[in-house]
Amino acid sequence: MKYPCPDIIAGDAQRKLSLEVKKTKKNRKYFTSEEVDALEIFSNKFGAESWVGVRFHRGDWVFLPIHDLEETPKNYVVSEEHAERAGLSFDELISL
Repeated sequence: MKYPCPDIIAGDAQRKLSLEVKKTKKNRKYFTSEEVDALEIFSNKFGAESWVGVRFHRGDWVFLPIHDLEETPKNYVVSEEHAERAGLSFDELISL
């Protein structure tokens, strides 16, 4: 894309969120450096918080700030175990 754009933009008068959301049948989800960089660029310009949402095989959606992603040499990754331990449910995310 020519311009960075997250999957979801949400907010109210006090708070703005930009989210990149993915689902997977595996126990790890990779995000490309381009996806994470674009999310961060958009969020900074828009004044929003950067979050990723992951739904592991038939589980509930879990949300993490991008700084909670593990950086690999080429990409970023979040494991199902880490997401369950450190992630937030949708209700928790919007009640921050």
